[in-house]
Amino acid sequence: MTLATVRSSGSPFVLGATLACTVAFTSAVSAAERAHRTEPSTLRIQMPVPLAVIQPLYERIYDGHDSNHLSPDTWIPLGGGTGFLKYRPGLVESNLNQNSHAILARANVNFSLEYAKKVDGTITKLAECGAGAEPDRPGRLVVNTYTTLTPTRDYRLLTTSHVRSVDSGKSWVRRQHNVDATPLMAQVYRSGLESRLPQLDRRLQGALSIKSKTAEVWRKLQEPLQLDDQGFIWLLVSPAHVKYPKTPPKDAARPVQIGIIAFPRIITGNKPTTSLRSLPDLESGYQDQGFHVSFDVHLRYEVANEFLRGALVGKEFHVGPGTLRIRSVRLYPIGEQAGVDLELQGFLPVRLSLRGTPLYDEEAGTISFTNFDYQVKQHDLLTTFADQMLHDAFRNQLVRRLRIPIRDHLQQMQQELQTGLNREIDGGTLHGTVHRLRLLRLQIQHDALLAGFKTDGELRYDLRD
Repeated sequence: MTLATVRSSGSPFVLGATLACTVAFTSAVSAAERAHRTEPSTLRIQMPVPLAVIQPLYERIYDGHDSNHLSPDTWIPLGGGTGFLKYRPGLVESNLNQNSHAILARANVNFSLEYAKKVDGTITKLAECGAGAEPDRPGRLVVNTYTTLTPTRDYRLLTTSHVRSVDSGKSWVRRQHNVDATPLMAQVYRSGLESRLPQLDRRLQGALSIKSKTAEVWRKLQEPLQLDDQGFIWLLVSPAHVKYPKTPPKDAARPVQIGIIAFPRIITGNKPTTSLRSLPDLESGYQDQGFHVSFDVHLRYEVANEFLRGALVGKEFHVGPGTLRIRSVRLYPIGEQAGVDLELQGFLPVRLSLRGTPLYDEEAGTISFTNFDYQVKQHDLLTTFADQMLHDAFRNQLVRRLRIPIRDHLQQMQQELQTGLNREIDGGTLHGTVHRLRLLRLQIQHDALLAGFKTDGELRYDLRD
């Protein structure tokens, strides 16, 4: 059953099933006043990193050709000058993974080298790896780096790169001299890599910008989002600010998140018109506060009466000497209270006029009435006598019986709203989770029963690259 389906026969309060066609959004306050009162919601944006820009720079950093630190023709002193090394880079197999705004890089770096020691004042080569007599046996290092991205007010991404680890992926041991060259190579390579990564960060300055992508999302989120199949229910996200966290994540696996602060509303009826606002500057201080929407719906009395008939007609009351059964029921306004006309059949056929204040019991999941009493509409000797004798007892029976269960229908409405919040939107995918839908208040108005709702959850937009 979708939000656009209109079937309420036999159901006490099927708000979810009839919302699209039977309620109209109304409010006595302005949109600005409503936005001021509504708890701010946040929309997290997963922004893909342009890895194509970064990949060539990383590959150049890995191979070491752009640094004088590792020259293939110069002996590099190790251990205070007791050992020496010549390094020649080989094939680099690297890959980058983006974790939102963190970049994780892993590379297998093949290399060849010569290892030597100073003997009697002369540098004497002791071992080769992947060169000379054994070119088919290169050494290998496994290198892991990560780069965090910090946004600026103008939506550029400043990079800060770090070495996570440099491990010996493939050892090369010269047994004659008991020399394993790869641990030494790992130390030297890490030292050189740490000196080169700042060069990568400087080269990327200004090359990475998310402004155009963010502006596209900002524009799309100002357009009404259709939540049902037939175009009767609309979500206005109403974005107000774009922010990023003040403190970058300590772990690269936790992404920095761009977030939009919004004041969303749900509107039913025709597609609303909106005016577009330009993209504001990016601010710091984003904190994911979840997705909150407060909204009112008007349930017309003819629809509410259909709910009541399904919930109450046929119910029996055991009062005094016999049983009474509800034959008909009608709800109508009496000032700020609800009036209910009942026609009962049984040992004492009678027509009653009731009045009370509707109240939602969240724990019980029912609508009941407080400040409740009734009057007999048609008096005769028997009904007058019975009313005098049984008025309080019968009123208490009515209070217990006039409870309208709606928990199942609120859950159905919650599921339908969640379905509407998960959809493909041009350029990305909207992911919504509704954790809770609450009925906060009921109010009698002259033309309808007003129900005030609040929904809490999460909302995320994954932008395609």
